[in-house]
Amino acid sequence: MATPDSDDRRIASLSAFFNQVIHGRRTLSSSRNGKLFLEALCAQSDPAACAHKLITTPSGLSSLQASVRFDLSVTFLNNHAAPLLRYLQSPDIKSIGSGSVLTQLLSPLVDPPFFWEALVKAFIEETLNPEACQSFAWLLLQLISSQSGKNSSPYLALASSTKILTLLLESPDGETRNLGQKIKHSLPLDASELHIDAEARPGGRHDNDFANHREISIMPTADELLSKDRPFFRTADFIENPELGSSRAAHHIDNQFRLLREDMLGEIREELKILTGVKAGRHRGITICNLSISGINMGEERKRLPWGIVFKVLDDLPQLKKIDASKRKKLLEDNRHVLRQGSMACLLIDNAPVAFPTIYRDEVELSKIPPNVTLQFVDDATMSKALVLTKISTDIKLVQLDTAVFSYDPFLKRLQEMTNVPLGNEILHWEEDQVMDGPSFQPRQIVGKLEAQSGKDLKNLLHLKKSAILDQSQMESLITCLTQRVSLVQGPPGQS
Repeated sequence: MATPDSDDRRIASLSAFFNQVIHGRRTLSSSRNGKLFLEALCAQSDPAACAHKLITTPSGLSSLQASVRFDLSVTFLNNHAAPLLRYLQSPDIKSIGSGSVLTQLLSPLVDPPFFWEALVKAFIEETLNPEACQSFAWLLLQLISSQSGKNSSPYLALASSTKILTLLLESPDGETRNLGQKIKHSLPLDASELHIDAEARPGGRHDNDFANHREISIMPTADELLSKDRPFFRTADFIENPELGSSRAAHHIDNQFRLLREDMLGEIREELKILTGVKAGRHRGITICNLSISGINMGEERKRLPWGIVFKVLDDLPQLKKIDASKRKKLLEDNRHVLRQGSMACLLIDNAPVAFPTIYRDEVELSKIPPNVTLQFVDDATMSKALVLTKISTDIKLVQLDTAVFSYDPFLKRLQEMTNVPLGNEILHWEEDQVMDGPSFQPRQIVGKLEAQSGKDLKNLLHLKKSAILDQSQMESLITCLTQRVSLVQGPPGQS
């Protein structure tokens, strides 16, 4: 067993070898030395400092290039090249010079393309391990994002191929799938039009991120919650830009949908952190373990339902254990919170979130021994993915989420249906000193009397139980509220 002292000596020895190579005091002449150099590179504790050494020393970049050419076997790609690419994914390197330093480090790996062609071939033949597949996807994204003009053409052509995109988007690894979505979103519509800036516009961060908010599923996907990218929001300055004109209402609705939905997802993410052990805490929802697929549920012939997948609960429901068979259904009828109808749940396979179905509460099926629980999936693609994974795993769990999705759902659906904003002229297009339109009905008689009552008791005029004397500014505020379609009163009238 390695000891801390032996580990320290190993790292010190690797660092010495690394420095000797990049300064030209030792040359890489064999596959063994090349692998040792890559190990030494990945052992550097400061990625930014390591990048600086590679770029500024006499043999830094040439040694990096040589180290990935000695051996082009799949074993090398999986065991040595993948850790290198993982190391280069450090945010500390990406942030230097707006990515220009990272581009300098990647160029020797792909030009001439001996290493790159071997990596592409292994990916297409599906011989790379999950880490190497993720590294390939990341490298491809960098190449189509950082290259320009003719230099990007071969990488764009590769990324556009059906085979590559299919393998990326259907990968069993969530991180690789999200990179696939970014690659798909980065592909230009025209070969001469390279708009490759996935971070500055909506769409492409994962499989549920679209430019049109109406295409976004209200229920999240597993890849969406695995994504570490910040969601897309427009700032208030953008919405208020006078150049938007008639499109301001559409942008406002889109933004409100994204903001409200992210509020819902924030609660779900916190629950998932507790469920997967990322964050300490106690989850209040019901957790059901040891599930297996039992069949499908489409309702009765006279009353069809959106069809769902039936899972048999081999371990029984926690609330029904040791409950007599004759009392199980009555207990469920009296406790509606147990697998509440329409509540959102998380399907975990091998402790990883796979889908977020809703629960169809069939008390007859739930009261059986063992119970059956029906899950309804938001779309066929999500359901298909879940079914495939259930065939290769025995660790299947269902967790009823505590997030009140039902309280968000009707408002999010309404925002997806809206095409204009009520009172949009006043709320979105009003400018200072612009005269507000009045409502179709105005209480002219009472307004006239109020204008003559400034500083006087309004108790009798307004039929109040107590005296109410308004000063000039308070009276103006009250009259404005009665004569405009939209008004904003800040604090008690007359106070700033």
